[in-house]
Amino acid sequence: MKGCAAKSNGAPTRSPVLKEWAPRVNAEGEVSGGFAEPAAAATNRMPKDHVKWILAQKPLAPPPRYAALKKSNPDLTPRPGEEVDEERRTLYFLAKAFYEMEERFPKLQEWVREETKAKGYVEVSDEWLRDRAELNEMIDREWPKIQAKLDAIVLKQTSSHCEDDDENDSDKEDED
Repeated sequence: MKGCAAKSNGAPTRSPVLKEWAPRVNAEGEVSGGFAEPAAAATNRMPKDHVKWILAQKPLAPPPRYAALKKSNPDLTPRPGEEVDEERRTLYFLAKAFYEMEERFPKLQEWVREETKAKGYVEVSDEWLRDRAELNEMIDREWPKIQAKLDAIVLKQTSSHCEDDDENDSDKEDED
């Protein structure tokens, strides 16, 4: 299987953080609406499939581990003693990134809707296009490793499920 970008017709996943989401400060020192204003000379357009993908996304429910972590520690910052545990720090990092992404994504959708309504398209910078191309290249390069890990997890879960079924079958035979 080729990379995720090829698998989904070039539509990226929600994992990348678009630089357009960052707040911008104008010459007067005022913070703009949180999205990069495209340069006047740049007329790059966000691909229509990407626009459709952004607008079609629905909020995601947090994974149970993230929800439990946020409930026990709302600011998602490792407590003293947890800072030493690399796995725990990674869990905090991923949970915090998930919640931040879910908070920012509706703002991106609104911006894309407004741009599409006003202009009929979404204008993006050369940097955005370059970053997107680099991301797709990285996904294509790393996808075989990711797929192998996913396959290993599925095989492990399937084999443990089959072992449970075998144990249940042998229990029934013992009862007869």
